Amino acid sequence: LSFVILVLFYNYEAFEHWKSIICHFAHCPQLMMKRADIYLDLFKILITQLESFPDDLFDNINDPKNNVLFKWLQM
Repeated sequence: LSFVILVLFYNYEAFEHWKSIICHFAHCPQLMMKRADIYLDLFKILITQLESFPDDLFDNINDPKNNVLFKWLQM
C-alpha cells in the first residue's frame, strides 16, 4: 500500500514507509537463511515496483535540487 500511495501521490511518508520495509528485510539474515523463498518473492516484487516507477519521478536526475527522489533520499 505504501508503494501505491508513493507512486500515486508522491507522498514522502509513504516513501519512508516503503523504504523501511525494504530495510527491515535487508537486515534480517536469519530470516534470509530460513526462508529464502520470501526473499525471492520480495526481489520479484521490487523489480516490478522499480520498473513501474513513473518516469517523472526521475526527471531532473542530474539536477539534485529539482529531483523529488533525490531530495527524499537526502532527508
